[in-house]
Amino acid sequence: MTRDSDPEAEETEDGVLDRVSRGVEPGRGRTGEDQVSDGSVSRGGEPHPHEVHLTAREREALSYLALGWETRYIAGELGVSWYTARNHIENIRRKLGASSRLEAVMVAMRLGLIPPG
Repeated sequence: MTRDSDPEAEETEDGVLDRVSRGVEPGRGRTGEDQVSDGSVSRGGEPHPHEVHLTAREREALSYLALGWETRYIAGELGVSWYTARNHIENIRRKLGASSRLEAVMVAMRLGLIPPG
């Protein structure tokens, strides 16, 4: 199968949104299978909601990510440098197991960390 014929090969934000909404995560396949890790059940390698420990600043940055804000605007709102805001975003992505900002927001919505829509 070629990359052009693989529907999961699309790496645009629309492609990620489409895959996430269908329960398919980049590089992980379908998320319908339950996995047990440390006594908690999660879907497709996603962290369990009770296992995600975001700092107050990371939660604040996540709320701005959900609004589609760029890093420089998040930095200004938080009163920190661009580098610090970037680090908050990278920490959020790492903790949520997301490969993009959009995926981090979608995972956070699914876990109930931020309200949908």
